[in-house]
Amino acid sequence: MKTLIKNGHVIRKTNSEYVVEILDIAIEENTINDIGKIEEKGFDRIIDATNQVVIPGMINMHTHIPMKVLQGIGEGVRLDSWLKDHIWPIEGKMSEEDVYIAAKMAVIELLYSGVTCINEMYFSIESIAKALTEMGMRGMLSYVFFDFNISDETVDEGKKIIEKYRNSELIDISLGVHQLCDMKRENLEYLLKEFKGLTECLHIHVGESRENAEIIKEKSGKTPCEYLLTYDIEPYNVLAAHCVEFNSSDVDLLKEKRIYPINNPISNAKLANGISPVDEFIDKGIKACIGTDGSASNNSLNFLEEIKFGTMMQKVKYDNPMSGQPSVFFDIATINGAIALNKEREIGSIEIGKKADIVTFPIDHTMLPMHNVLSNLIYAGSSLRAANVMINGQMLITDGELGICDIDVVTEEFNKMTEKLMMKVKEG
Repeated sequence: MKTLIKNGHVIRKTNSEYVVEILDIAIEENTINDIGKIEEKGFDRIIDATNQVVIPGMINMHTHIPMKVLQGIGEGVRLDSWLKDHIWPIEGKMSEEDVYIAAKMAVIELLYSGVTCINEMYFSIESIAKALTEMGMRGMLSYVFFDFNISDETVDEGKKIIEKYRNSELIDISLGVHQLCDMKRENLEYLLKEFKGLTECLHIHVGESRENAEIIKEKSGKTPCEYLLTYDIEPYNVLAAHCVEFNSSDVDLLKEKRIYPINNPISNAKLANGISPVDEFIDKGIKACIGTDGSASNNSLNFLEEIKFGTMMQKVKYDNPMSGQPSVFFDIATINGAIALNKEREIGSIEIGKKADIVTFPIDHTMLPMHNVLSNLIYAGSSLRAANVMINGQMLITDGELGICDIDVVTEEFNKMTEKLMMKVKEG
């Protein structure tokens, strides 16, 4: 299959600066093989991107997508109470089928917001893998351990799942650890040793809240960052979610380390956990990333909204309008995520030889005038819905229409599942 994306306002880097040019993109099967002004002859499919912004698919680097079913639950409480009193009691009633249905509903929202790859952490990993595979979404899925579920059996199961998806085009499996603060040292050391060489990535919550940081301080005398660095994490790309409780000294410690702080600005604000020092990470050459977290702590999977909020929070944190630059946050939302996942040779930018993970957004009234296309996309694009989404060369959304499933059927299944789940919770 040969595809031509025609006449789009393509955002890509030239000499380390983002430029916007009206260009065509030629794709053969799942790979970009030409960019420029291209004749229409010989293509099986032509996508007219006139008056559309064309970007690389964005990478949502910290998600719990089945929490879509929990959106609106546990409002107005802090993290510890939110988890223990509101979220975990409902999650304890969720079946594998519930996780699968909720994941599909979430993927639709993600696709329309321009996300083509997620870094996911949740239970029932194979239900999520099934949903992503059916929907055509790319994902790094964590096989997650809590302190209470570590055994020879669960470790063996995790290793088998890693091998099962070893050659998948869309799915990769990482080692997941729920939180640094609530894992016994000997257990985390055991997991790091057992999965060494089997997976490239460790996905873990680090320094999400003051309470989490205090737990680590009491047992080790260290900050979350200092404590993380006492472990043998060198074999892994550490995908460290939140990183709110990081100070300037912590940031200095991360230089030359394979640790990728993942900013979750809306979730961190909603739960009153604080603001991650993203500008300091970037100034030190650390590849910070960004993610929505779950729908229950965000109430949305709108990725452009997340990026906008992230830029604004840096300006507030540092009292500096030059903080949180749109071009920096576009890196954070695209190529930095690809680097963190060891996929920068495949995704994260529009370049010849990379996989065809491409999104187009319409240039509607909210994007006018076109003085600065990238700035408009970040600051004014939150209401946009993707016109076209391609992942691995497959068209998932074409001219605004979802082609991979019937959205009405998925919505009906989701609503019925939600109703049944809440009845189970009510019955106890």
